Parts: sequence; structure tokens; C-alpha cells
Amino acid sequence: SGGGGSGVNGGAVDSTWRAALRSPWAVFARLLLFALATRAFTFGDLNFQQDELLFFLIGQRMHDGLLPYVDLWDRKPPGLFALYYLIAGVSESVLAYQLAACLSAALTALVIARLAARLGWRRGGVMAGLLYLAVMLQFGGAGGQAAVFFNLPMAGAALIVVSRIERLRMGVVDPAIYAAMACAGIAITFKQTALFEAGFLGLYTLSQLAKAQAKPLLLTRTAVTLALVGAAPMLGWAAYYAAIGHFAEFWHAMVLANLDKAYNPGGDLINRARLFAVELAPLALLAGASLIGDTGKPARAFLIGWLIAALIGFAIIPNLIDHYVLPVLVPLTLAAAPFLNRKPTGLIIGLGLIALYLAAVPVLDWQRGARSQVEMLDMVRRIRAADPQPRVLVFDGPVYLYRLTGWYPPTPLLFPLHINFQPERNVSHLDTAAELRKVLAARPTTVVFQRRDQQPNLYNPETRDMVMAYVRTHCATHFTHKAREMFEIHARCAPR
Repeated sequence: SGGGGSGVNGGAVDSTWRAALRSPWAVFARLLLFALATRAFTFGDLNFQQDELLFFLIGQRMHDGLLPYVDLWDRKPPGLFALYYLIAGVSESVLAYQLAACLSAALTALVIARLAARLGWRRGGVMAGLLYLAVMLQFGGAGGQAAVFFNLPMAGAALIVVSRIERLRMGVVDPAIYAAMACAGIAITFKQTALFEAGFLGLYTLSQLAKAQAKPLLLTRTAVTLALVGAAPMLGWAAYYAAIGHFAEFWHAMVLANLDKAYNPGGDLINRARLFAVELAPLALLAGASLIGDTGKPARAFLIGWLIAALIGFAIIPNLIDHYVLPVLVPLTLAAAPFLNRKPTGLIIGLGLIALYLAAVPVLDWQRGARSQVEMLDMVRRIRAADPQPRVLVFDGPVYLYRLTGWYPPTPLLFPLHINFQPERNVSHLDTAAELRKVLAARPTTVVFQRRDQQPNLYNPETRDMVMAYVRTHCATHFTHKAREMFEIHARCAPR
């Protein structure tokens, strides 16, 4: 009888362990460890992706009292800068935002797993979350791009809606539904194109309510309330800028600058579309197989609708930049969950896909970020050796050099692309050439260029000619430095 009791107890312990491993906390721990391991190659990098380094720099400068769109110009919505402001308040190390982005990615993967479990694919959901973390690295999601953060509230909104479907079909609108729309609205304050996914969730909510044969008055009241709650975060920011007298700058950055911007300036849209199609094909085929074969009709309608909304948000800005794909990955990896739920086929295929996507990214080069940091700090050391108190103009190069050298040009157009790139000419509310004249009038003592011998010349000829004339007239020293890319540095610039 002792042997039998031991067997029973052993089975109970085994069952308890299995339950513990399936708990949300255990699933999140696995996802977080995977995210840390696969993103470690970026940690500490001072020259990783210039967009996110600009966001972090703006967050830091906001602590000095500077205001986005007025003192620091960019077209990203204010929620993103508010988040980076909070991160910079915790630490001024780039590790702060890199770890925050890692945490956000892992939490988004957890929400994908929870969504899949709600729809009946618990085992496949965990694999879908891991797949999301792997695929996003291929599409510029290894750092702190906007979608790395706003995918989380959008996925959270979808989870709330899915969890309330039965209540909606009974004609009951829980307050949680409005919380879901608030989450979607927060995502819009990170990237305007999140509007399409938010709109889908609102329409899907109304469609489920309509199945309960809700009265037209209830449907109308719910639709208006959902729209207002979803719009509230961005309307709140608009009201803030109006209250402080800078609504014009806010409106220009949020709307007019996006309409004025030249798209596809390199003329390579078709080539990039082909590249993205090839890179997404393995995941898309898996998701397609799931939608055709294993997905129930209600879940299929939800997944297809969400995926279409995300694709519209991706396609409506015809630039096809890699990180624009990131919002599509949430519904796409979730759609693959039914196939990944198969045992053992799903596990084998899922692990194979994860390995395939990770092979395209230097995830095992864990010293890459540290090497890049050394290269950047060495560039600063060489600049200071030639120019002990440098006033740096980064005409084309790493924007974070401003933070590392401690001098900022007197213009809101801090990002080099906004000064040097022809498609960005006069896209802000400021005259680009006039702003550069202000910078040159402050007599920068060091000017940085990225060497672009093999790339199409899309420089703004007006601003480039001004800077080159300044360099020829005022700069006494020239040297090159490699920090991932090759840079031309002109130093000891002073009026002659």
C-alpha cells in the first residue's frame, strides 16, 4: 500500500507542477527570459536605431523643460515622448529604455498567449508569444521603436474585448469594454495609424452587441461612447497644447507634417515590398494554414478583421519601413496559434520558425552592444582630443552624440534627418534652411558626416551646400572614425 500511496502522491505533485508551469506568472517568466536572451545583443548600444535614441534624447530634454513639437520637433505623437520622459526620469542610461522595451515586448507576448488561451489554443498561444518575440527582431523591433510599446495596450484592448464577447452577446456592455477602448486610444498617442486597429475593436464590439438584438438606442449610445473614450487620450493632449498656446505646432506635427512628407523618396517601394513578403512568408503561411483549417468561425472572423485593420495601418503610409510591420505581427502570430496548438507538429514547426527568424539576427553576439558603445565613446574621446569643448553639429550621424558631448544646436530640428534629408525639407512648421543658418551662426566647432559612398544621394542640396561651405571655411582638422558606419569628422572649426 505504501507503493500505491507514493504513486498517488507523486501524481498529485506532478499535476501541481504542471499547473504551476501553466500559470500566467510562469508563462511570463519564460517569455521574459527569452526576450532578454534574444535582445541582449542591443543592450548598452549608443548607436543602435536612431529613431529610438531620438525619443530617449527628447525624453531627457523634457526634464530640462523643453517641449515636444515646440522646442524639439518630430511627428511622433505625444504619448511616446511622455513614456520616454518617464523612463529618462528613472535613469539616463540607454539600458533604461532598452530594458523597458524588453519588458513591454514580453508582456505583449504574454497577452498574445492569453488571447490564444481564451480562444481555445493554450499550448499554441505560448508558442505564438515566443514566435512574436523572435519575428519582431527581423523587423526593427529589437529596441524601443514606438510599436514595441503600443502593441501592448492594443493587444490588451483585444484581450478585454474577447473576454467580454459572451456578455456582449447577452446585450450587456461591461465597463471593461470602455477600458479596452481607452487602451486602444493610448496606442493612438504612440502612432496615429493605430486608429485602424482601434476602429476595428470598436466595430467588432458593436457587431457582437448587435447579435443580442440590442435596441438601436443602445447601439448608438455605445458607439458614441466607445468613439469618445478611444479619442479621449489624443484629445486630452490636444487640449493641453491648446491651453499652453501651442496647438498650431501640435496640429502641424500630428496632421500636416504627415500629409506634406514625401513618401518613397528612394523609389524602391516595390523592392522593399518583395523583401518584406519574403521575410513574412513563413509566418504568413503558418497563419493562413491556421485560419483555413483549425480556427472556429467566430474566432476566424475576429482574427481576419484584426489582421486587415493592422495591414491597413501598415499600408497607409507608403514607405514600407521595417518597424512599420510590428503592429501586424500581433494578430499574425495569434492567428498562427491554432496550428501551433497541434501536438507534436505545432511544437516542431514553431521551434523551426523561431530558429529561422533568429538566424537572421545576431542574437548570439551578446558583446555587440558593448562594442558599439566603446566605438561611440571612442569617437567622443577623439572629438574632445581635437576640440576640448566641442560644439557639435551632427549633420548626418548618431543623434545621441549631442548627449554624449553635452552641446545641443539652437534649433528644434535636433534629428539630423530633419536637416539633411531632401524629403524632410520644410516638412516641419519651420524653414529648414533658416534653422540651419541659426545653428551655423552659433559657430559649431565640430561637424559630423556619415560617409555614404554606396547610397543614393538624398541630401537636401541647400543645407548640404551651406554645411560644406562652413567646413571649408572654418574647420582646420579632419579625421574619420568607424562606429558601425564610417564617419567624417571636421574639428577645430572657428572663424578665420
